[in-house]
Amino acid sequence: MSDYKRVTGADFNFDTAPLFRKTATLSKDNVVVAEGGEKVVTLQPDGNGGSFVETTKEAKAGDRIVTRTADDVYIIDSAKFPKLYEEDPENPAQFRSTNVGRAVLMEEDVVIHASWGEDQQIKAGGILFRSNASPDVYGNQKHSFEGDFARVGDDGSMMPLTAPLEDQKKWAQEQGGLAHLKDVTRRIDIADQAKITAPAAAPRAQDLSM
Repeated sequence: MSDYKRVTGADFNFDTAPLFRKTATLSKDNVVVAEGGEKVVTLQPDGNGGSFVETTKEAKAGDRIVTRTADDVYIIDSAKFPKLYEEDPENPAQFRSTNVGRAVLMEEDVVIHASWGEDQQIKAGGILFRSNASPDVYGNQKHSFEGDFARVGDDGSMMPLTAPLEDQKKWAQEQGGLAHLKDVTRRIDIADQAKITAPAAAPRAQDLSM
């Protein structure tokens, strides 16, 4: 925990941050209505083959317990769930997200005291998010944010975060707006810097005999 910088939502200007929409869906089989009292520990991959505790939370009756993977399990408050999800009209067996909000890129490991009363740890490359459905600010890890969300442009068009960064930059230049352009340009700079500072690959066995 000592390596994480403690922050609050007030430390960032979300009003000028780029707008994103969650496009991921949830199978109804992976959403359980809590009886109350269930304690959920949310784990995330640490990038080194292990995992770390992102946060913990105790469910209240009516909350939704969402299972993405065996480790990535989390709770959505009963009052917030219908604001964030609706039944998918194209597939009644799943929920589709209606969540739209603004996100700020974290360039270092941070910890925030979340609205559910527990700390949430977010690794560098992840984001802090403020949904239009709620003033609460919470975090999202890099891999899940990039897999679940799309950029929303000034014209209402969307660009998935799974697209190559250069494609995202082109979209931002054409119709995404200045906030997205600043964000994706910074992400490209970080990716380029990581390539420069990455350790050289170990010599292959045949190279060692030369």
